[in-house]
Amino acid sequence: MISIIVPIYNRADLLAETLDTIKEQSYEDWECILVDDGSTDTSLELLRSYSERDERFRVFQRGDRSPKGPSTCRNIGFENSKGRYIQFFDSDDLMHKDNLNNKMLKMLPRTEVVIGRLFFFDDHEPYEFRGSESLASVPDDIFESFATGSFSVLMVAPLWRRDFLAKHMPIRQDMHILEDHELYARTLRHVKQAGMANDSIAYIRQGHRSSTKRFYANIAYGIDSYLEAKKTVVQLAGKNSAINKAVVRMVVGVFRAALAQKDYDSCEKCLGFVRTFNIDKTLKTQLALFRINSSYRLFKLLGRGDHRFRGLLRF
Repeated sequence: MISIIVPIYNRADLLAETLDTIKEQSYEDWECILVDDGSTDTSLELLRSYSERDERFRVFQRGDRSPKGPSTCRNIGFENSKGRYIQFFDSDDLMHKDNLNNKMLKMLPRTEVVIGRLFFFDDHEPYEFRGSESLASVPDDIFESFATGSFSVLMVAPLWRRDFLAKHMPIRQDMHILEDHELYARTLRHVKQAGMANDSIAYIRQGHRSSTKRFYANIAYGIDSYLEAKKTVVQLAGKNSAINKAVVRMVVGVFRAALAQKDYDSCEKCLGFVRTFNIDKTLKTQLALFRINSSYRLFKLLGRGDHRFRGLLRF
């Protein structure tokens, strides 16, 4: 059986569309664990109505358990699930009717995870779906590809073998963003056999990705969580220079975004991360980091936050 775990908060306007695509799955041996995060609209009533009509839908509430948020709800869902396989899903996304079936076809006896393909759409009708790249197979080094950003794995893409995933649970509950990235870094680092199911499709509603949008609109909102996720990656990578360089470059990119917002505290955190975790001690890299740091100090002194001199901040 597959346990589909869905956290919910105030999604009454979208829930039925999502749950209907789960109910219509051609693979019928599933349970759907619905965990309400204290919704103030009619989401909970809607969840219960589905549970009353189909016992495969099981409803739970976060209640007094802290902290509030999707990670706590997913952990509750995992703790109460019964399936041999785990599929995380979001309350505003949609499943192709063969999503689960096509993943199970690729779930061989020793396969630990099967990764499906994602299509993206904006929150207005008629929907126009934009597909991610189709891959014949997973990369040879799935962790390195994931960590460097060449192989993206979002929360809803994988179907996990439960006994493998359990070794890396729970999901961290102290992070505002990238808690899925942090979890998947820890899991993919140890994956020995993975499958790719390009015909297993989920549709991702971009209009409701508020945490990521909020982060880039206000770096301070998620900088600690972002750096915690990247810290996990570089620590797992050890002396892998390709991963280290890619992560440092990503953090410098966030540093530049923080500087544009004159968020000097977040800038300091990014630079501190780079000083602590960068392992590239070549003269070229050290000169680039010296230039970035010196330029930043000057911009901060002058109270500048624009990118008029962005060339000085390139890495």
